[in-house]
Amino acid sequence: MVHSSSRPRRLLRRLIAVGTSGVAAAVLGLALPMTGVAAGAAPVVTPLATQGDGLITVVPNGNLYVPIWSDDVVLQITPTGTVTTFASIPSEPWAITSNAQGDIFVAQFLTGVIDEITPVGAVSVYASSASLVDAYGMAFAPSGNLFVATINGDIWQVTPGGTVSSFASGAGGWGLASDASGNLYSTNDGSTIFRISATGVVTTFATGVGSELDGVAVGPSGDVYVADIGNNEIWRVTPGGVVSTAVSTAELGAGASEVGALAFDMVGNLYAIGWVSEQTWRISGVDAPLPPVQLTVTESSAGTVSASWYGSSNDASYTCTLLYGFNDPSAFTQTSTTPMCSFVGLNPAVGYGVEVVANNGGASSSPAEAFAAPAPAPVSSPPPKPKHSIVCQKKHSTALRVVTAVNPRCPSGWHRVG
Repeated sequence: MVHSSSRPRRLLRRLIAVGTSGVAAAVLGLALPMTGVAAGAAPVVTPLATQGDGLITVVPNGNLYVPIWSDDVVLQITPTGTVTTFASIPSEPWAITSNAQGDIFVAQFLTGVIDEITPVGAVSVYASSASLVDAYGMAFAPSGNLFVATINGDIWQVTPGGTVSSFASGAGGWGLASDASGNLYSTNDGSTIFRISATGVVTTFATGVGSELDGVAVGPSGDVYVADIGNNEIWRVTPGGVVSTAVSTAELGAGASEVGALAFDMVGNLYAIGWVSEQTWRISGVDAPLPPVQLTVTESSAGTVSASWYGSSNDASYTCTLLYGFNDPSAFTQTSTTPMCSFVGLNPAVGYGVEVVANNGGASSSPAEAFAAPAPAPVSSPPPKPKHSIVCQKKHSTALRVVTAVNPRCPSGWHRVG
């Protein structure tokens, strides 16, 4: 695919200079579980492709989607970096997001139309309103409603039925994302991040962050990530407002110019795009991985406690800790690269538990815990009852016989003697 190399930010500045609306970045706002564990080690940055000059979203199967506003198409980038044209959009697609089912939603910047694209590429109109003209940020909240930010800082709510209503104003608007509680986050093209509550109340979430903020994404930990195109790096802001560098220019490497769009996938990878180079990256280990799910713990009568669970493909390892039993002070920890672990030589009369955390890039998930009931004691057979012997004599005869049994009795026609 060959498309215009004009940068969205350059277009935006040119359009604003002549008094016309422009474009900006939006990101995926997935309702991911909040683990409350921050990342701590250097992230692993993987370049994917060099085609894409718009915003980005990631669907559950790991495919990345980028609208090309100058060519009226949406590109698909697979996890291995293969680029194909996924769908055509009637007019200047820019803002993009997706839902948990893998449907993609794209806003036509100048028309106020939001198109829905199914996983097989079928395009239909999802909503249309003059209020949505100049849409440049979109995110789904856990409620199922779609939220759209327009360039003047207004936030609009779109119901699944396509009804459009005003939700908030004065919320910055340069980037939009949702957390697991339904709060929205947006930037102001400067150094301020705004938080919009689930009821539409706008507050300042953080200020003095970077110099020219744009795209926003919320990680599994609940931390907020913002792209700074002025400094070409990505910032992290904890729910408590602590600011730190998540990914530096040096870590992004070649192509780190006007880094403006961000999105998380379902397993905690962060994706970014540089608008000048059109380079896309997958960044692992920048945020805490998701906790293991469906943890099951069993205990055998031989004193072996076993645990199994489901993790994500992004997990590098797991840490299993045997939790204290009620009558046994011992505790053990082991590391596994597969979703299972076991502890042997334990007291089968104690009900043990196992705690598991997922690890990736120096970050760890919140723990998953499960307990096993004490193994049932072996059922032993009762001791045999003692047997007794008696002597029986046949009636009207001198014949004798011995009868041995638990409760011995002489047969009919015999009587007991002695």
